[in-house]
Amino acid sequence: QDIKDDQIYVVDLNRGHRGFGFSIRGGQEFNNMPLFVLRIAEGGAADLDKQLRVGYPWRNTSHG
Repeated sequence: QDIKDDQIYVVDLNRGHRGFGFSIRGGQEFNNMPLFVLRIAEGGAADLDKQLRVGYPWRNTSHG
C-alpha cells in the first residue's frame, strides 16, 4: 500500500524479543530531514506484520 504525503497510516506492532525490527532515519542528525523508515529487519516484528514499508514517512511514536 502506498502512503500519500497527507495520509496518516496507523501501524500497531507488537515488540518482538529483538525489538520492533525496523529503523528510521532523519531528524536533527540529518539537517532536520523528515523521518522515514530506513530498513526493515528480515524476520523481525515489522517484517512479519507486513504493514510498514521502507521509505514510509514516520510521524509519531505512541507508547501504550
